[in-house]
Amino acid sequence: MQVIGPASEDDMLEAFVLAEIESPRFGLSYGRALAQVGVHLPPSTLRMFLAMPAQRPLLAWLLRQCRGYGRGSLLFTEFPTQVSWYWCEHQGSDFGEFRYPRFSDWLELTGGTLRVSDGVARLLAEPDRPEASHVEGVLHRVAAGWTPPPPIVVRHSNGTFALLEGCVRSSALALRKSQVRQRVLMGTSPTMDGWAHW
Repeated sequence: MQVIGPASEDDMLEAFVLAEIESPRFGLSYGRALAQVGVHLPPSTLRMFLAMPAQRPLLAWLLRQCRGYGRGSLLFTEFPTQVSWYWCEHQGSDFGEFRYPRFSDWLELTGGTLRVSDGVARLLAEPDRPEASHVEGVLHRVAAGWTPPPPIVVRHSNGTFALLEGCVRSSALALRKSQVRQRVLMGTSPTMDGWAHW
């Protein structure tokens, strides 16, 4: 992992929400939350709207409602309140080194290791698994010229990295074994080891 430069919490909010609003797994939750505050926009317009600096409070609220950010629940259970963020680059073929967050579906897929490389191996062996169709969708879009949003990872004191956002995209990049360096957003904190989903 090569650090390029500092990032901000606002960068994390924008990267996280804009990546997930069109996600097959989480997009509906964001759509329902946006409807609660009267936001009804087509996807292309919605992305531009949410990327406006004035919408940072809305991004924080969306991540709070949909993923538990700032209230210590769901994905962000026991997540540090003070995190330093950095823009980094990581070779696509090395994305298999990342770990999935500790949730039952990723534990089952990897046989308990949470390693992306083990998840990818399972998908290759069992292509009818539901996760495989999501990964295949990413691969088709990349082959057509799409640049995937940067995954978001956090660093443990032992040097391992876990995915906070971008599990499916990272699985696809690991499977593709791309030699191209991909942009990644990394979070660090002296108390990151206490996050509930290592």
